[in-house]
Amino acid sequence: MGKSNTLDEIISQLKRSLEFASKNSFANLSHLRDLESAINSLIDRAVSFLSHQSSAVSHQNNLIKIKDLFSGFDSLSLPEKKERLKTAQNLLESLRVKELKSLGVNSIIPQLHNSSTSIQFVKGVGEKRAKLLSKLNIQTIEDALYFMPMRYEDRSRMKKISEILNPPPPPFNKGGQKGIIETIAGTILSRGVIKTKWGKRLFEVVIKDETGLM
Repeated sequence: MGKSNTLDEIISQLKRSLEFASKNSFANLSHLRDLESAINSLIDRAVSFLSHQSSAVSHQNNLIKIKDLFSGFDSLSLPEKKERLKTAQNLLESLRVKELKSLGVNSIIPQLHNSSTSIQFVKGVGEKRAKLLSKLNIQTIEDALYFMPMRYEDRSRMKKISEILNPPPPPFNKGGQKGIIETIAGTILSRGVIKTKWGKRLFEVVIKDETGLM
């Protein structure tokens, strides 16, 4: 996800991250990884925005306290993580909207759905994979949910070679047709690259099961 350009965007992203981690009695905690580094990055950017505002000392202090709460977060026990998340949310709420607006914030902290949380916070993603996913326009959890595959191949239904080579006549024929993708399992007898009479190179495999070979 691209960097937020305003303080309220950073605070909103921080708020969404904490909400996602706390959702459904902290059920998402087991699916999160690298939350500490993500929170620290957001806090550092927010503090940078406030560093030139003499009236923002209390806000900076609260943000630094939140950052301290996530020090060594990934190695904490589940009860400790829950307690620190609750404290972090309370500190974040103490950042009063009116005072933030007086510091140049353009809008109040929005109440967004948890599906708007950055894909970076999902376990197994992290910052590096999030950058790769952003190239596919997958920046949030919602984006990932609606990213449909180009096609779907059901490989759970195995067929015998004889069923493919000698399919039953219609209307019982539900496979073994040209252009239909089927799944088989067997022993590879030979493999190699062959040349066609048109000069093309094809990789050919001969496979065998208990009903035949192809």
